Amino acid sequence: MSNPSPWPVKDTKKQQPWLLIALAVLLVCAVAGYKLYSSIIPMSAQYLAEKIPQTIYQQIGEHGLKSMDESTFSASELSAEKKQQVSELFSSVVERLQLEPESYQLEFRSWEETANAFALPGGTIILTDVLVEKMQNNEQLTAIILHEVGHIKQNHNMQNMIRTSLFYISLSVIFGDLSLVADLLIEASVMGVNLSYSRAFENEADAFSASSMRTLYGDVSALKQAMELLHEDSGQEDSEQENSWLSTHPGLAERLQTISAFD
Repeated sequence: MSNPSPWPVKDTKKQQPWLLIALAVLLVCAVAGYKLYSSIIPMSAQYLAEKIPQTIYQQIGEHGLKSMDESTFSASELSAEKKQQVSELFSSVVERLQLEPESYQLEFRSWEETANAFALPGGTIILTDVLVEKMQNNEQLTAIILHEVGHIKQNHNMQNMIRTSLFYISLSVIFGDLSLVADLLIEASVMGVNLSYSRAFENEADAFSASSMRTLYGDVSALKQAMELLHEDSGQEDSEQENSWLSTHPGLAERLQTISAFD
C-alpha cells in the first residue's frame, strides 16, 4: 500500500478559470493600452494643442531659443549677403504659399559642424550655418525650410510635449508610487513613446514639404536631394538608423518612400 504524498496536490481544473480570467484581463489591458497610445492620447494632444493661445507658443519658443543659445549655439558666421539671400528666399516661400508672415521668423545659428534645422513653438525656424552651406541650390534649401514649416503648421512640438505628458500621467496613475522599478518602467516607456511620436511627426513634415514643393516647383526632386545630402553628412548607415530604437527620425529609405508618393 503506497503512502500518501506529503505534498498537497493542486487541482488544475480549479485553477483553469482563474488562468482564463487573468489572460482575459491582460488582453483587455493590452487593447486598452494600445488604444490609449494610438488614438486617445494623440487626439487629445491635437485638440489641446489647437486650444493653447499663440502667446503661450511664443513664450515657449523664446525660452527654448534662449536656452539653446546659452548651451548649444553660437552666433552665425554666415556673411550678411548670404543671410539676406536666404531671408529673401524664406519670405518668398511664405508669400507664395499664402502663409501668415507674422507667424514665421527665421534665425541663423552656428553649431560646430552640425547641419540641422529646427522649428520652435511660436513659429521660429533655425538654420545652422553648416546646413545653409551644405545645400547646393535654393530649391534644396526651400525643401528644408518647408519641412520645418510643416512642423509649425501642425503644432508638432506642442503635440509631442502634451502626448508625452499625458502618457506619463497615465502610467503614473496605473503604477502609482510603488517602487523604483515602476519609475524606471515609466521612464523607459515614455522615452519609447516620445521617439515613436517624433518619427511620426517627421513623416508628416516630410509629406507637407513634398506637397508644397510640388506646388511651387512641380516636383519633389530637390527635397530628395536635400535628404540625401543631410544623410551623408550624418555619417550613419541607413540600416543602423532604421534599426535604432533610439532614433528620432525615420530612416532615409522610409523618408524617400514618403516623399515619392508625391512624384
